[in-house]
Amino acid sequence: MTRTLLMLMVFIMPFFSLAQEKEKKFKLKKPNFKIGEKIGKLTGNLMTGKTDDLSTVSVKNNLICGIYSPETGTTEMEYLKGKAKEGDYIASVSFLKQEGVGMYEIKGEVTCDGEPMEYFGLGSYGKVFDFPPLSPVIIKVKTETGDHAAFTYKPIPGIDLMKINGEFALPILDLDQDMEIEFWNPKGSIGSDVKVSMLSDIMGVRALNHFAEFNVKKEGKMRVTIPKEAFQNPEISGQLNTGNFKQGENFVIIEREQITHKADNASGQNPGKVPSYDISSRSYSGMPVIVKGKQSGGLLVNLKIAGKTEDKTVGFDFSKPNANTGIPLSKGKRFGLVSFTMSAETYKRESETSSSSGLDFSRSSL
Repeated sequence: MTRTLLMLMVFIMPFFSLAQEKEKKFKLKKPNFKIGEKIGKLTGNLMTGKTDDLSTVSVKNNLICGIYSPETGTTEMEYLKGKAKEGDYIASVSFLKQEGVGMYEIKGEVTCDGEPMEYFGLGSYGKVFDFPPLSPVIIKVKTETGDHAAFTYKPIPGIDLMKINGEFALPILDLDQDMEIEFWNPKGSIGSDVKVSMLSDIMGVRALNHFAEFNVKKEGKMRVTIPKEAFQNPEISGQLNTGNFKQGENFVIIEREQITHKADNASGQNPGKVPSYDISSRSYSGMPVIVKGKQSGGLLVNLKIAGKTEDKTVGFDFSKPNANTGIPLSKGKRFGLVSFTMSAETYKRESETSSSSGLDFSRSSL
């Protein structure tokens, strides 16, 4: 982890003294506007109910095999304030409403390896391990009415961010240039996904904003070049520069991830009445950086074009997603209609009239 690397630097080679002094002075300023967090928490509390029926919940399981530094000041780290430090292992489980929007607190007990998990609020329970678990972690849920479920978390290999742009301490990251990262994949890493993120402050909330993702194809040292265009289309983005990366002091966080869904039919899972669940295993590593430059081109969630024909009888709506989830329009060579929906009301009317002896008989149908 980065923390271990910095401790070693203090004792090794006076050549690194300049980098050390820069590192000591680096202290990321936390957001000074918490209104967004308070409103979000208040809204979340209003949307959180209680249930003893597991058939109504969607379960999100998460095992973190080495958390990133609390110095990042992200909103999720605020919930772990004073409870976790960089590199800790954390198990968590969240209960969401299967239908509609909202969360559930379980009327019953939620345990991790036989011990009660702490309720963090907003339908989420967690446990910080004193030592990394050496075997799979088992989460059990039992409600007051007897519903029960059990989930097995398997640890994921760690990840170590070694260099950014050839530097191992406090590199300067220019958003107008490509970025090169170097990290280590231990045994068992092949097939896992790696995400790269930086911090964004959005309406009083600080979050990790993913801007690159790739699959691990080999073990050992891996070097990846991320094009500058990736900075223009992070996962969290929107109009009026929403989702821009924090300028100046920031963190680059890399995250190894493996996700198991209910449809995968993984062994060791006993969901009971739970209709849907997923299990995520993650490991993190990070490095403080200095960010400069602009995310040229602006940020848009997506491109939407809607309208109607002149006689207003036909309407249309075209949508182009953010490049994080859809290819650039500039890469397209041929364009065609992939879906077409028409809503209309049609009818047929028949009418027949006959007369006889001065009487009029008529029949009509729709």
